[in-house]
Amino acid sequence: MEELEGKLEFFQFLKPYQLQHEELATLCEETTKCLEPLKCPAAQEAIDVFEAACKNWELANSELMPCMEHFYNALYYEKYRCAKDYDFLTKDLIKRREAFTYGQSCFQEIAQNECSETVSDYLKSPNYAKAVDVLCVNPNRTSCQSLFYELEGMQCKPMSEDVRSRMKKLSFQTVKRGDPELISLLQLCNYTKECLKTNCVFGEDEFKSLSSDCQLIELADTDFIECIQKLANEKPKNLSWLECFKDHDFSTKDEAAKCALFKEQKGCVKVAMKAFCGDGAVKDFDRDAELLRSTFLCQNA
Repeated sequence: MEELEGKLEFFQFLKPYQLQHEELATLCEETTKCLEPLKCPAAQEAIDVFEAACKNWELANSELMPCMEHFYNALYYEKYRCAKDYDFLTKDLIKRREAFTYGQSCFQEIAQNECSETVSDYLKSPNYAKAVDVLCVNPNRTSCQSLFYELEGMQCKPMSEDVRSRMKKLSFQTVKRGDPELISLLQLCNYTKECLKTNCVFGEDEFKSLSSDCQLIELADTDFIECIQKLANEKPKNLSWLECFKDHDFSTKDEAAKCALFKEQKGCVKVAMKAFCGDGAVKDFDRDAELLRSTFLCQNA
C-alpha cells in the first residue's frame, strides 16, 4: 500500500512513456481488492482515495491533457456550433457535469477533430465517464496536485494567449480613447486575470505579469497617452525651449530614444505634458511613466 501511494503521488510529474503501466495497474487493482473486505471508515476512505488516484493516473496516460487543451481552445474560439448549447466551462460543478453528460456527442465531435486518434478512441464509453468525474469532482486538496486543478487552469490558457497576441498589435501612437477594441481587450484582460487568480496552478509571477498587461491596456485609455500622441503628432513649437524637445522626437520609432524620454528626460516630459495638455495628463505621471517605460518602451533598449 505504501509502495502504491508513493508512486501515485509522483505520477503526474512523469511523462506517459516513463510510467510502468502494467505494474501500476496491477498495484491499483490489488490494493483496492485488499481493502474491500475491511468495513471500517478508514479503509473505505482509503479505497476512495486510491480509486480516484488510479483513475487520474490512467487518464494522464491517455493523452487527456493535450486533448483538453485543444478542446478548451476550440471552445474559446467558438469553432463548433454544438458547444454553444452546453456550458462546459461553468464553475458550478453540478451544471458542468450536466453539460458533459448531455453534451457527450458534442465533446466527442470536438475530440475527434482536435485530438489524437488514440485519445479520441479512449474517451468513448466507459472511459468518458471517468474523464467527466475528473473534470467535475473537486478533490479539495491543498497541494493543487490533481488533474482536476490542472484542467481547471487549462481553461485560462486560450484567453491568456489571446490577450498577449492582441497586445502586440496595440500601438500607443495610434490607439484612440474609448476604442471598442481597446475596451474589449481590457475586459478580456481583467476576465483572464480573474481566471488565473481563482486557479491554484498559476504562480504569483504569472499573475503579476498579466496584471501589468492589464494596467498597460488601461493606460492606453487615459489623458496621459492621449497627450503623448498630441505631442508626437503636433510637435508644438512653443515648447521648443524644453531640452526634451531639442534632442528628442516624440514621434520617433527608435526604441532607445523613446526609452530615454521616460527615463533620463522624464522630468522634462512631465513639464511639457502639463504645459500642453493640462493637469489631467500628469495626474499620475510617475506611475504611468514608470509603467510605460518598464513594460513597453525600455524592454529592448
